[in-house]
Amino acid sequence: ALGVSALDDTADICSKSATGLSDGQLAVTCYSGNFLTKMLGELNQGQNKTAEHVRVHLLPYLGGNMTLAALQVDSPDDPTCTVCYTDKDTSVGLTSLRNSLTPEQTTAYDS
Repeated sequence: ALGVSALDDTADICSKSATGLSDGQLAVTCYSGNFLTKMLGELNQGQNKTAEHVRVHLLPYLGGNMTLAALQVDSPDDPTCTVCYTDKDTSVGLTSLRNSLTPEQTTAYDS
């Protein structure tokens, strides 16, 4: 068990002491949790989002800098595409979300 279920609403998912997670588990939980916390906040505010909407935003976010940059230029016509669609606004928004983490947190996730 990862211990995350024991967190209360005020706990910091990026805190080793609050979660009890190992360094690798914490890096993934913090990074992905940053996205999920934002998305759940939007849903709780009444914004309707389909599962597909969440998926097409989560996948490039999880891919890090490479996939976020690919959102600027990628095309499904390219057989070597990475995200296979172009959405510059999404790239900017998700990059901003990534940059809301500390450099140490993004480095831990990227490593």
